[in-house]
Amino acid sequence: MIRQVSSSVIGGYHLLTTDPKQAFLTTVVKLSQGKKDAGILQKSMRIAIAILRMTESYLPAKTLILSFSVVVNLQDSFTLLQFPKNFFYPISAETIDLDKQREKISAFIGDASVKSHLKENNAAEIIVQLFKPGSCYSERDFQTKVQELIQQKNDTFGFKPSLPHIPIIYKATVLEKMNSWMWTAVNVSCLGLYLQSWNFLDTAKWAERIGQYELFAGVMKNRTAEEGVVGLVGASFFVKMIAACQRLFDTSPVVRRDAEWDIFSSSCETVLNLSILGNMIGWISIGNVYLQIAVIITSVIGIAAIQFKKKQ
Repeated sequence: MIRQVSSSVIGGYHLLTTDPKQAFLTTVVKLSQGKKDAGILQKSMRIAIAILRMTESYLPAKTLILSFSVVVNLQDSFTLLQFPKNFFYPISAETIDLDKQREKISAFIGDASVKSHLKENNAAEIIVQLFKPGSCYSERDFQTKVQELIQQKNDTFGFKPSLPHIPIIYKATVLEKMNSWMWTAVNVSCLGLYLQSWNFLDTAKWAERIGQYELFAGVMKNRTAEEGVVGLVGASFFVKMIAACQRLFDTSPVVRRDAEWDIFSSSCETVLNLSILGNMIGWISIGNVYLQIAVIITSVIGIAAIQFKKKQ
């Protein structure tokens, strides 16, 4: 075990000194691969916080609530590491529709004399070479790599065309992209809450400054940062639910089942967060015990959804 850890540290240091860009991308990809387990950890912490809040009159419970809340906010903050990677290197196996991309690539292999199944087989090989685990590209790098691989295949057929720009087929719909940006805003806000918990940042002042802008005046005026974050989380889950509804019409049964779980869990989260917001603002009145029970039930549903999709 010690030998494995030592070799990993040494290997990571060597990669950092020889190729900092690849070291950063490898770190972010590894964090992304643990995203589902991190989601389970975060929801488990939320269950623990809800249970403790039922007895928060006791000092030990208050201390644990703060500790667990820091873990939850810190986990959200860590996901911000993915933002530079997703912005500068947006092309990966997670963001590209691999089936449609393979079809596009096959159209540039060989000429009319090459049988379609040979084109498809060669295109499939290119997809495998392009999207090895951890691989991600900028659009420019992707064009260079995919044209190089297509030309290698065309050389085997004695065909040397001038390759145009290869269309890139992204998986995300407009709603999914919008939802991704909304969650980035949530993570930035959670970073603020994390810094506030250690008295590094006064979020009340920031909420007041944001409320001075006309665009946000009606929303943030006389509101706290916590209320803003809860409202944004509720809105993000609502958009995620609508985006999942689009996937119900997908031809893949696995995609449709995942969409059903996303709709179910996201609708529960939307109702929960809007209820918490309404309770904070004073629009509705829900007892603390009932609210924490709702948090526990919603978190359990979220964990079940993550576990179900992991088995696909």
